[in-house]
Order: sequence, then structure tokens, then C-alpha cells
Amino acid sequence: MPAIVSKETFQKAREMMNARKRAPGANKAKETYLLSELIFCGECGSAMQGNRRKAKDKPMYISYRCGGRMQKRNCDNKEIRKEYIEEFVLSELEKNILNDKAVPILVEKINQHIQEQAKNEKESTEIMLKEIEDIDEQINNIVSAIMKGFAHEEFKTMMDDLKGKKAKLEVAIKEQENRSKAPKITEEQVKQLFSMFRDFVIQRNIPKCKKFIQNYVNKVIVYKDHVEVIFNMVFNILQGYEAYKIKSTVKKAILFKRYRNIA
Repeated sequence: MPAIVSKETFQKAREMMNARKRAPGANKAKETYLLSELIFCGECGSAMQGNRRKAKDKPMYISYRCGGRMQKRNCDNKEIRKEYIEEFVLSELEKNILNDKAVPILVEKINQHIQEQAKNEKESTEIMLKEIEDIDEQINNIVSAIMKGFAHEEFKTMMDDLKGKKAKLEVAIKEQENRSKAPKITEEQVKQLFSMFRDFVIQRNIPKCKKFIQNYVNKVIVYKDHVEVIFNMVFNILQGYEAYKIKSTVKKAILFKRYRNIA
């Protein structure tokens, strides 16, 4: 039978149908959950999932609920209201990171962190250099044995293994040397990093924030009595990545009291 649509149109339609099969709930989503894939139950370790429920004559209750509890596993950690936890994360992000007054403090702490990492890298390099010395000694012993007429097939295998280990150590040392030369972070770099995201946070534009939030939030952990948020700042330094983490903690009772008027 003759084609009634072009091959290009047919291919696009098939791709759209396949996409819908892979994500059957995509068109049914009624909420933007800012912390999807970032929020976890502190009691059982399960990921927390967005949940909506409505009791008769009451407004819609939207929350994050422990995935283990939803699957009826042994976890009694209560759900937490979506508006409360998301507002806390954004307000802490705005206060501790996306704030011009916080930038100099952040820069100082980040550079201290980089210096500590450089010190650790140096100590690790010294250990690997000692390993290379030991490998060279073993190689020399094998060569001496061969020169004295003790030729065994095992020697070649041992020599190859030792040379392979030495080569890997030399690569690791080179990488650590590059990381140890990382320049200091400047205030301007930090401000540029924040420039795009800051307005979205101030405006509480949740759909836009969701596109960037994983760059700044490492993990949100909900325990029975308190919540921990670990913020993550990552800088591209000398073809590597340097991460710096900040933790905020709040009691659930304080969280509910502080944000109950935003629902």
C-alpha cells in the first residue's frame, strides 16, 4: 500500500510513542518535586518519593514519603510536607551560599579545603614513590638473577607485572601533581557560578530550580526528628573537579513551625 506519511514523520511518531512507553507517568505528573533523586530516608536509607493525597473536605496534602514505607517494608519514618522541606533547602541555599555576604567566607573555606587536599595529595605521592622504589629493587633483583644464569619463565611474568604496577603508579603520581597545583578560587569565580541560579532561587521558581538544584544539593536526609541537607559546590580546576560540602541541620518541630504558613 502507498505510504500516507513521509519516512521522517513516521520515524518521529515512533520515537514519541517509544518515549511515552518508557515514561508512562510523565503526562500524569501534577507536581514538580524539586528534590527528586536527592532526598532519602535517614532511618532505612530508601529514596523518598513524591506523594499526593486528599482527605474529604481538606486541601491536597503533597509530601515526600519514604519509598521503603510505600512498599510496605519495615520503616516507620513519617512523610514530610513538600512545601516545608523544599522551602528549607532553598532558604538555606540562599543564606549560606547564594549570598554576596557569604561569598568571602565561602572562598576562604574552599581555599583551605584545596590546601588540605593538596597536603593529602603530597603525602599520598610520597607513599607511591616509596612503592616505586620497592618495585625497582625487585626488578633489579630479577635482572641480577637472570644475569647469574637463573633463567625461569616465571621471571618474565613477574617482570611484566612489576612494570605494569610501576606504570600505573607513575600515572597516578602525575595526576596528583596536577591536582596539587590547583589555583586558589576567587570571589569572582564564585559569583559567576551563582549568577544564573540565584534569581530562580529568590523567585522560588521551582521548575527552573529543578534544572540546577543537583549542582548545589548533594543530598537531603530526613530522620524521624530532624533533617540534614548537604550542599555541594563543584569547581572545574586543572581538568579535574574539586568539591566542597556544607551541611545544614534543622529539627522537624522547628521546620514545621517556621514554614507552616506557606502551605
